Amino acid sequence: MNNKIGLVQREAYGFSDMEFFKLKIKSLHESKRAVIR
Repeated sequence: MNNKIGLVQREAYGFSDMEFFKLKIKSLHESKRAVIR
């Protein structure tokens, strides 16, 4: 999971909206749950 967050951080380097970045990280967690269930 930390590697995925690092990837999102690198992709989000140019984003000015921190809230969008938080939503991207949350969506990683949500998508992992969807696959498990």
